[in-house]
Amino acid sequence: MPTGEPGQATAPARPMALGRRHVLVGAGDDERGEPSVAVWLADQDGSPLAGWVIARVRAFADPATARRLLAAAAQGVLVGTPVEPGTPALVEILDGLSRAAGVPRGHARRAVVETGLVVAELSRYRDRYTRVVPDWSAPVPPVPPATGGRCPVVAGVLAAAATLRWCAAAWRAMEARRWQDPVLRRRFGPVRCLPPYWHSVSSTSPGSTGWSPAGRADAAAVDPPVTRPRRPVRHHPYAWRGAPGARGSRSRRAGAR
Repeated sequence: MPTGEPGQATAPARPMALGRRHVLVGAGDDERGEPSVAVWLADQDGSPLAGWVIARVRAFADPATARRLLAAAAQGVLVGTPVEPGTPALVEILDGLSRAAGVPRGHARRAVVETGLVVAELSRYRDRYTRVVPDWSAPVPPVPPATGGRCPVVAGVLAAAATLRWCAAAWRAMEARRWQDPVLRRRFGPVRCLPPYWHSVSSTSPGSTGWSPAGRADAAAVDPPVTRPRRPVRHHPYAWRGAPGARGSRSRRAGAR
């Protein structure tokens, strides 16, 4: 939170550590053109942590693989993004995995951060501040570069993560500039670490995301994925190839060597 005298206070360098991860799920072709499913984990402001890329035919036919993907996907708040016509939506993919695994569906009840709503909320607050102080402005951070290499399904989920990172950076910059204006500081109060909508969804208490593969709050404890790094996939630094924890799968955690 801001420190020091009001005229010298600054916004936090990062969003509040909410203790929650984000889960990004996508369907599409891998780098070989094979239909695949990707499950990615990101931290509280969208920085990628780890991910899995599994052939679609295996993900939806092998119960053990489906359960492992679901256990990975149960570790945080889902991230929803607009999809192209004909592309399975987030809930459709997860319910399909639940069907293959033989566990309860109902992923529509889970907490979901919609990237479009976060972007729209940033725009509303920027407009709100300029209506109060017409000459007020805040810097807009650059858009993160595209990643994912030659793997379209990975590029899709990492694009959603990049949108979250941009929103976090844009909000921090906007709140820091707002706090420097005495009128806006008095009118809108203390600095908030995340936009209210995003903060509300991300603050969902652990174990209450609305779903678990065994009908319990400790969803991640059901056949949890192995996170020990294995052989890296060369085309992208984050990708796991094969089911999480499966024998013979190739994996790499972000930043691992």
